[in-house]
Amino acid sequence: MTNKTLSQKPCLMPFLLTLLLGLPMSDKDSLINEIVRQLEYFDVEKYLDSRNIEYLSEGKNIKHGWIGMQCLWCDDPSNHLGINLDSKSMNCWRCSAKGTVIKVIMKIERCSLRNVLSLVKEFSNIRHYVDTKDSKDEYLTQRKTTINLPLMSRKELFPAHKQYLEKRGFDPELIFKKYDLSCVGPIGKWKHRLIIPFYSKRRLVTFSSRDITGRAKIPYVHQPENKSILSTKETIYNIDNCKDTIIVVEGVIDAWKIGDNCGATMGIKWTSIQLSILSQFKRVFILFDAEQEAQENAERLCYDLSSSVDYVENLELDEGDPGAMGEEDVKHLRKEVFGKIY
Repeated sequence: MTNKTLSQKPCLMPFLLTLLLGLPMSDKDSLINEIVRQLEYFDVEKYLDSRNIEYLSEGKNIKHGWIGMQCLWCDDPSNHLGINLDSKSMNCWRCSAKGTVIKVIMKIERCSLRNVLSLVKEFSNIRHYVDTKDSKDEYLTQRKTTINLPLMSRKELFPAHKQYLEKRGFDPELIFKKYDLSCVGPIGKWKHRLIIPFYSKRRLVTFSSRDITGRAKIPYVHQPENKSILSTKETIYNIDNCKDTIIVVEGVIDAWKIGDNCGATMGIKWTSIQLSILSQFKRVFILFDAEQEAQENAERLCYDLSSSVDYVENLELDEGDPGAMGEEDVKHLRKEVFGKIY
């Protein structure tokens, strides 16, 4: 296995949303999911302006993409409470206060999480988000309750698909069965593709697909968001096979290569929903591709998670990507991270 440079992050408290007590489990899950979904579009600055709360968007100790304000939990007079405008995480550099902007809202308003949801919606940039996509409001609000795989897909490993998996260094039958894949032949919208289902809590929520010919302009094509229960960026691929510790990779092939307790963000960018999912793990290891842009994003993800995860570490490959790792390298990695191969 290639050598790795390890970047350790501090031990921090569990994610704030676990404080949601006193609700039936179904109501709890529904409320958490809705808050997390809406939080991605929450305008922190607009909210603080409406409450006449002063903050700094630049200056000493203010990182790009962050604002600083006076901490609500300690008596430090400076602006040491940092809020990330993208991930909505927050952390005071002088006291132990940390979590998400939800905690800030609850402290300012002295309200319940149900009231927080109303405020998050009130100060949402969702209209701007929809406009930039040149779409209708229904794009983000109209969702399916059930998902059907492509009509032409088959639960049969076709020869061409088998050959593709073999070339990528996989045992085709094992991968096909383990990840519940399907094949599409030479006809239809999804022709010559592997269909890759995404599950959350054992429920099919969306799917993606991978071209096997090498000739498609877009190698990966996802089920549209408005035809999914959750989009590919509103969950973590392979999340149901991940427990206390998770290795986070970019794509599905990387996840197949590493195996259990490995999940994919589907790219080097992540959403606040994905961040909140990862924040519920005790240990998170980031394993993105070796290229500079991927590593810069891996470090940012480590930083964002460090406000809510006990232990975060970036594993940096010398070259290539996790999907190209050899069997012995994977075994060595798993033994280092989990203490055993399987």
